[in-house]
Amino acid sequence: MVSLDSENGKSLSYWVASLVEYGIAKTLIREEDRVYIRNLLLEILRHSDYNEPEEKLEQNLETILGALCDYAADTGIIEANSTA
Repeated sequence: MVSLDSENGKSLSYWVASLVEYGIAKTLIREEDRVYIRNLLLEILRHSDYNEPEEKLEQNLETILGALCDYAADTGIIEANSTA
């Protein structure tokens, strides 16, 4: 499985946690749904390992989504998007 370690040394767990935290901070996700949403994201991304990140999470949505889309493209979940 492709690792995101090259993306600023951050793991897939880091980016998933960042997206969930962003959703909670923006009141898009309720706190009590944290684990459920995290597990849904991991299932969509076909990844079963999760380690709670200890470092400060990313807060920029564009950066978070970029890293997750790159992962999905690298693993064949979605087609790679090429721009000219």
